[in-house]
Formats: sequence, structure tokens, C-alpha cells
Amino acid sequence: MCITITPKEKKKGIIKTRKLLTALQRNKGIFCIKKIMNKNNTIIAGVLGLVVGLGVGYWYGGQRASKQAYEKAVSDIKAQQEEIAKKAGEDAADKANPFKVENPLEGVKANPFSDAKKALNPFAD
Repeated sequence: MCITITPKEKKKGIIKTRKLLTALQRNKGIFCIKKIMNKNNTIIAGVLGLVVGLGVGYWYGGQRASKQAYEKAVSDIKAQQEEIAKKAGEDAADKANPFKVENPLEGVKANPFSDAKKALNPFAD
């Protein structure tokens, strides 16, 4: 038999001592109180375990993400350095060879003004 306190009694601060004494004498009240305390301890332990689990998960996730970000940053920096070194080597090779010249007339027609002449002079054949 567990002792229940109604909201009215709780407001007034009245506890029925007779029921409490009889329950304690039969040791059912102590069992009931222990049962309630066990429920509270279970809830507290569950919440505490959940908080600790979330904390550990947050820490582990942060460590893992930091490690992956660091490795990605290192690989990106190496790729950029290789690209810069390759470009610098090509530029140095182009400057070192003065005889390497591109054809300035590549892609130019024989007479570039013939098209303009036709467009500007409607009387030309």
C-alpha cells in the first residue's frame, strides 16, 4: 500500500500520519518509498547516461571531423603546390627559349579587307 498525497493535502502541508505509521509498521511503506526512490534513481541514471553518451559522441565526432578536415586541407595544399610548380616550370621554359615563337598570322585570311569592301561598297562586284 503506497501512500498518496492529494494536491489538497500537499497545498495544506497535511500528511495523514495514521496511514504513514501503519504503512511503515507493515514495512510496505518502506518498500514503497524504496520503490519510488529506485524509479527516481533509474531515471536519474538514465538521464545521466544519456548526457554522458551525447557528450562522448560530440567529442568523438569533433575529433573525427577535425582529422578529416586536416587531411583534406593537407592534400589540397599539396595539389596547389604541385600545380604552381608545374606552371612555374612551364613559364620558365618559355622565357628561357627566345626562339620559340608563335605564328602571328595563324588563322588570318589572305585579304582580310575583302569582306569589309563588299559590306561597305554596295556597287562593287
